[in-house]
Amino acid sequence: MAMTNYNDLPDNCRVWIYQSDREFTPDEVSDIKVRLGDFVSNWGTHGTQLVAFADVYHNYFIAFVVDEESMKATGCSIDASVHLIQDLERELNLSLLTRTNFAYKDNGQIKVAAQDDFSELVKNGVVSDETIIFDNLVKNKHDFEEKWEIPFEKSWHKTLVTK
Repeated sequence: MAMTNYNDLPDNCRVWIYQSDREFTPDEVSDIKVRLGDFVSNWGTHGTQLVAFADVYHNYFIAFVVDEESMKATGCSIDASVHLIQDLERELNLSLLTRTNFAYKDNGQIKVAAQDDFSELVKNGVVSDETIIFDNLVKNKHDFEEKWEIPFEKSWHKTLVTK
């Protein structure tokens, strides 16, 4: 089965986002997109194909979107997607599973900083309340579209940053 078209998926689809600690190269983006397409086209749970989509965003993020109304992603199917992410980490020599890195926009460019370094950026005024930050913990397609990129002042990240 081919990958589902993103626009055909309902707003309540479950979303998982993996953020790289560095920008993907153009060749890496091409390779990752092929791998995601192959994976999602064969991604199933208990012998049933998942209605799913995956793509690379902003050359830093990999997102999986699953319509769980047609079939829930189970532990085994979620594990399979994590194994793909781990394979990409090893092959591309990067981190996609570090949740203490914060991604934000600086003059239209995406930057990634470890939590402590991000705190310093806030302290030094490099990051302000208006700075766009990526909330990779959004749970569904609607929130992915509406709340993934939000001002720092409205993000949960603010509670973790020491000023």
